[in-house]
Amino acid sequence: RLVPNPSSYPTRQQAVRVVVVHTAETPCEEGRAYNIAAYLANPAIRASTHWAVDPGETVAQVPEEGTAWAAPGANADGIQIEQAAYAGFTADDWQGAEQQRMLRTQLAPLVAGICRRWDLPAVWLAAADLLAGKAGATDHNTVNLAYGASDHWDCGPSFPSGLLMELVRAEL
Repeated sequence: RLVPNPSSYPTRQQAVRVVVVHTAETPCEEGRAYNIAAYLANPAIRASTHWAVDPGETVAQVPEEGTAWAAPGANADGIQIEQAAYAGFTADDWQGAEQQRMLRTQLAPLVAGICRRWDLPAVWLAAADLLAGKAGATDHNTVNLAYGASDHWDCGPSFPSGLLMELVRAEL
């Protein structure tokens, strides 16, 4: 499905270099991807994403050739993905059935497809990597650590980035 969002730019200011994963601070359950996209589509919110995922669906919002407004410092060169999840999830929470289903059936295939389309390596980036201009995937917290342009800490310290990248590499 597609939920267009006016809070975006129709083109890119820079070549795609990074996939930025977020948590939308919602329960990890079916139907949330559409709700996330619909919420962000309100012009008063002034934020957007390229994709939103939940355990059963991936919803498009801003075309990848456009610029979403989601992670200051990595908007111009980033593809943004909102997950139906909380930054405060523990490692045990991320092992839950719905979280694992979302990671394995929606998020990993989507990130792999983005890596394939934009010729990005399937690696997880630290703040120093972003500042060095390296390409790959990361989360909003790492973008904030690198550029200091927001106070967001998603996907949180327990996000299974290693597992995500293993799944992405397996997809590729």
